[in-house]
Amino acid sequence: MIGEEEERDTVMRTMTGVTGGCYRGDFCGAIAGATMAIGCLFGRANPDEMEDARLASTIRMVYDRLKERAVEKYGDTSCQTISHCNWYDPEDVKARRVDGRRDECT
Repeated sequence: MIGEEEERDTVMRTMTGVTGGCYRGDFCGAIAGATMAIGCLFGRANPDEMEDARLASTIRMVYDRLKERAVEKYGDTSCQTISHCNWYDPEDVKARRVDGRRDECT
């Protein structure tokens, strides 16, 4: 049986993969991460289970709100726009860690 600490660590490791728009500056990892968290709450562990009716409606509601907020604040939902980082440029990624851009979006 997985303990609470191991479960938290597994979730954190899993969610880390969506940061930096999957390290390509694409879709916002915060929005992707939010949908993953909702999946942890309402998703099914077995494909033979019935899907919880709350899953789709909750994801739609949260996605719409986060997208609206991102577009209002940043003009877009792409990680590259929000983070002000060219994720294809290793030097820009390194510079982002120390120049304050990371304070805007981690």
